[in-house]
Amino acid sequence: MFMAKKEYDLEEVFTPAQPAELTYVERDAVLNKMLDSAIKTRGEQIILYGHTGVGKSTLINNKIKNSITTNCTDSMKLRDILLHAFKELDSFYTKNKSSKIGGSISAEYFGIKASIYAETSETLEKSEILTNPQILAKYIGEAKCCWVIEDFHKLGESEKKQMSQIMKVFSDRSVKYSSLKIIVIGAINTAREVVQLDPEMDGRISQIEIPLMTQEELIKILDKGKNLLNVEIPKNVAYKIANYSHGLPKITHQLAKLLCENSNIQHTCKLEKPFEIPKENFDKAVDMFLLKNSGTFKSQYEIATRVDKKREKPSDILDALLEYGKESVSFFEIKKSLKESNIFYRDNSLKNILGELCSSERAKILSLNKESMTYYFSDLFMKSYCFLGKLREEEKLSINDTTLTIIRVSYEHLQKQKPRVYRDDVFDFVKKNYSDLTKKEIEKHIKHFFKKSVRTQEVKIKDGD
Repeated sequence: MFMAKKEYDLEEVFTPAQPAELTYVERDAVLNKMLDSAIKTRGEQIILYGHTGVGKSTLINNKIKNSITTNCTDSMKLRDILLHAFKELDSFYTKNKSSKIGGSISAEYFGIKASIYAETSETLEKSEILTNPQILAKYIGEAKCCWVIEDFHKLGESEKKQMSQIMKVFSDRSVKYSSLKIIVIGAINTAREVVQLDPEMDGRISQIEIPLMTQEELIKILDKGKNLLNVEIPKNVAYKIANYSHGLPKITHQLAKLLCENSNIQHTCKLEKPFEIPKENFDKAVDMFLLKNSGTFKSQYEIATRVDKKREKPSDILDALLEYGKESVSFFEIKKSLKESNIFYRDNSLKNILGELCSSERAKILSLNKESMTYYFSDLFMKSYCFLGKLREEEKLSINDTTLTIIRVSYEHLQKQKPRVYRDDVFDFVKKNYSDLTKKEIEKHIKHFFKKSVRTQEVKIKDGD
């Protein structure tokens, strides 16, 4: 019989909503050395930036044990941030015999804390803890811990600027407190913002981008998890999870957790051999993932893909981006992918729709990297949602030879009538003449015809502008 050293709950193995510990996977050697060096360098403040869900919090949580954390929101003011940090120090300044910090320092801390609770909102604004950041730096320094600031990018411009100045204070105070450090965690442009808001911080901060995880790293998460739970995840399923995660460990954790739940795995299996998870349970996990994330993403997708003009379907453009297995795609790559599906746009029309997809008009579902002039999904969770939704829809609609023949014959019939035949022309013709076929069936087979069959059937398509 299987005798585990310890029984683990599923909730502590696959953790999509919190930093991973049991399934923590070390990043590549270069990134590790950079971060380790920045942590050890006295006075150097750290900015970790990258996509949401890429594992920034997990990385710092496993590198630094003594820290306080402030999670920022768009409504927080500087006073909220400073007060939260001060109160978080409680665990380091306890009043009992196991106190980590004793004597006058501890007494001072609790004296200030008591005065804060006694202050009115008007007098609190003038409190020393809010007007003199060196006070907070002192107590964090005495506690020998770091201050982690999560979601820095959510703060308003005024708060960002003031926090940049406080980072400079912490850098200066590190002369006395060697471990004193602020670690800012934020989105892609966070590092640039800090330096722009306070040029004096240039040279005092270590800007470290946390890249997307490789498939090998994501599979290591699954390997660690399956060993802890004494289960076996089929290799092709593990590969699919890693592939569909688009470099985000958070999605890997979520899909793995749903896979286990659909296999009735809630804790370590007490079996002599690992429990083999059925392959078919992966489809159920994907459906559950789409359902759980449908609230926000579905409405955003519907806003982004609404059709304003008959021949302009933004969903086709999103599908074109998904065709490429990379993070960002150029204008010409998008145009090429559309052309292969017999979808033609004039350059100006395509640029206009891409511009809309990058604006609030279409939920900012895409972003433009102005340096490389490439387009990418603003939120990789949305990308995975679109990708998995598209995949499941295609899997549910199998290709039927008879329907495919109808599409081919219809295309050839229309081609005799005009030099260029669009997908919409084929769709309208088939829908009118074959009323027993559903809209989804027709669209699915038309896409398959143009994507797979056009080249082999030597259908001549003229280049569009």
